[in-house]
Amino acid sequence: GSHKKTIHLASFIILLSVIMGVVPFLFAYQIINPLILGQNLEFTRLVILLAGILICLVLQALLGGLGLNMSHKAAYNTLFGLRTSLQKKMENLPLGAIEEKGTGAINKMFVDDIGSLEVLLAHSLP
Repeated sequence: GSHKKTIHLASFIILLSVIMGVVPFLFAYQIINPLILGQNLEFTRLVILLAGILICLVLQALLGGLGLNMSHKAAYNTLFGLRTSLQKKMENLPLGAIEEKGTGAINKMFVDDIGSLEVLLAHSLP
């Protein structure tokens, strides 16, 4: 629904976070490979690569947290919309139909069934 763009943006941010988690391995390779081959590694290059690793790991954590925060907000707003929509539909039902379902089934619909979508929306999609 209306939170689709936020979910897409959160997915993109989490993708960037994953990339920031892979790049340090490329930098580490650039440090280790010359050492294995017996070549010299300039100190300034080493410092730049180590700084790159640190920056990438910090960005990974920040972007991952931001992406999950955004996806959770969108997920909970979507669940709120589903619960509100379900409530409005139930308000138009005859009282007998609601009593026939029972409070346990209605509670399960509002809490468990809709709540189970949170894992999909907040964790699986992004």
